[in-house]
Formats: sequence, structure tokens, C-alpha cells
Amino acid sequence: MTTPAAESTSTPHSDSGKSESSTIIYDHEPFDQFVVRIRALILQKWPTLADEDITITRMAGGGFNRITGLSFRSKGETEQLSYILRVPRFEASILLNDVAILRFVSKHTDLPIPRVVSFDCTEGNVLGDPYMIQHRIPGTPLIYLFPKLHHKARKQVARQFGHVIRSLTSLRSQRIGRVVVSDGTQSSEDYMVESLVETGAPAVVTPYNGDSTGEDAHQLLLDLFLDRVKIASETPPDIFRLEYFERFCALLSQLNELGYFHNVAISLCHLDLEPRNILFDDSNDPPGCISGVLDWDSALFLPSYMACKPPSWIWGWLEDEDEDEKTANDVPDSAEARELKSVFEHAAGPAYARLAYDPVYRLARRLTQFAAFGIRSSEDCTEADVMLDEWAKMAERL
Repeated sequence: MTTPAAESTSTPHSDSGKSESSTIIYDHEPFDQFVVRIRALILQKWPTLADEDITITRMAGGGFNRITGLSFRSKGETEQLSYILRVPRFEASILLNDVAILRFVSKHTDLPIPRVVSFDCTEGNVLGDPYMIQHRIPGTPLIYLFPKLHHKARKQVARQFGHVIRSLTSLRSQRIGRVVVSDGTQSSEDYMVESLVETGAPAVVTPYNGDSTGEDAHQLLLDLFLDRVKIASETPPDIFRLEYFERFCALLSQLNELGYFHNVAISLCHLDLEPRNILFDDSNDPPGCISGVLDWDSALFLPSYMACKPPSWIWGWLEDEDEDEKTANDVPDSAEARELKSVFEHAAGPAYARLAYDPVYRLARRLTQFAAFGIRSSEDCTEADVMLDEWAKMAERL
């Protein structure tokens, strides 16, 4: 189990002036300069605070956001207030999408996710940058904590994580795409679904509709690939990608003919639902609970098998290496591990049981990644070749 840095976690950096991520790699100003503007923003948002009541902590950021911890106690209050400040490293336009998906998930589920306190998608504020302030969720990322938990707490993780999966597969859409707000303004809560392929023309945006009646996951994926075929065919033609996309279309048709898209809904899929993005709080009420599900930036409406990738770390934790999805349904070695797997599967529900372990759906998950994101690197090409070769051997046995 690898441990990359996570956003919005409880792990701070040191308070030295420079960090490799923000100052060197992303060419941001040093933290000791940035903190002056953060303090000004806090005092503007909470004008009753005294300067000495404010604590600002640099935290581990990610590839897309600079992360800072804020804590203070308002005048007359006994409770310490804790927040997370997120500042986009690159495109400010994605900030509104990040706000949209958080508010959408909060509206339609009971999942513990960061609550948006304030945001501004412009630079016309005292911070001088687009930003989002969220409530800071108590807890520790499971990437650090799970191996240390006793069995009763691990069962709690398995049960509650199963509920996360069930909630996602139950949240439906008639379209594939990302959640956005209707008019691109900061105040709207009229949610839309925006198409994924960038054709150069304005993105196709349709009102969100949670009625899954009549949806056709196969046709929606095929439309995505045909858009990519069209783009790759345009002058000058991208013969390299065109060949892959045409082969993907053929594979998609084969899966459909074999019935693998029968009764497959379009569901909300969190594409980075890993232990680094799951907070667990065992501070007050043993055996503890999943207190936060983070990093919704990658969430998309996709065929529901995308939400059913087996979390084999629950019953087969591996140190310093990634799990192999091919072995996810192997019978665990110990009685405790078998119990964890059973508890999770019961909580995750019938959609998970049907779509998680079949090797065809494992390949379909990778195929759908190519539909959503295209081919962007030589590593993608290698993965595509492996997937297509595996399918050719698998098809002979079906």
C-alpha cells in the first residue's frame, strides 16, 4: 500500500519558509509571505477575532491545490473552530466545479464530506487568489491508521465503507459527465451534468436527472469513444490514438453483445476512493467511525461498475505495494480477514456484489477510464495493450 501525500489531511508540514511542493515545484510565494494574506482573509471573514487567536498551519497539498489549516476561537465561543483553506495551483475555473460536487453530494447523500464555508473563484479578494474554505473534519487518513486498528475498529471501517459504496451506486444519472452548476455562477444550486470530451466546441451541458429509467450505459460510452474517434480523425489525423479508439469501440460492442451492460446504471463514481482520502476518528467513541471522505474533484457520473472497484485493502492490507485487483476475490487467509470482507460486501449491497469481481468488469473499468480521459501518455498505451491482449484471451473462453 503506497502512501502518497493527500490533500486536506491532518498532517502538517513544517513552518519553514520554503517547501519543495509549493515554492519550488509550483513557483508559489514562500509560506511565511502567503500567511500574511491568509491572516488578512480570516480577519475579514471573522472580524471579531483577535490576531493572536488565529493559528495558521501549512499542510501537505496535492497536485492541484495548496492546502492550509486554519484554527481559531471566536469571541465569546468556547469551541475551537478548524477549517481548511484550498487555493488552486493552476486553473481557477475548476474551483467552481469542486464546490458544485461537494454541495451536490451533501444534498443527495448522508456521506461525511467537507462542508463548504466560503469560496471565491476570482482574484478580486484580500487573499489575491481564488480559494475555498471548508470545515476541517476530525480524524486521521486510513493510509496511516488502518494497520494499527484492532479488529472491531476494522469491522467498523468495513461496514461504513460499504455504506459509502452503496450510497454512490444508488445516486443515479441519465448522463455521463461531471457535476456543474447551471449558469457558472457562485450562487447557483441548479445542478447540471457536463460532457467529458473536449472537442473545441462548447461542452454539452444537460440538467441533472436522477431518474435512471431508459439509460443506456453502452450507448453513452460508445458516444464518448465516437467523439474521440472524430477528434483523432480530424486534420491532421492522429492515427496513433485513432487505432486505439476504434479497437475500444469494437471491445465495447463485444461486451454489450455478451450482456455485460444489461441493467448497468449510471452512478456517481469517486475515482480516488483510497485509504489516503478516508478519515477515521477513534478519539471519542470506540470503535470509532469514518469521519470524512475527501478529494471529490475526480468524481464523475459513469457506469456503476466504476464505483465497485474492490477495496481489498480492507481484508488484505499490503505494506508498500498496491493491491492487485485480479486477486481481490481470493478467499482471505485468516478468519478475521474473511469476516471483514463479508461485512463490507453485505453493507455495499447487491450492485457491488454483481459488478465488483468479474474479470470482465475489471477490464471494463479500465476501458471506461479511456473513454472518460482518453490516451495521454506512453503508460496509457502500455495499459491499453495489456487490456486488449487480456480481453482477446478472455473472449476465447466466454
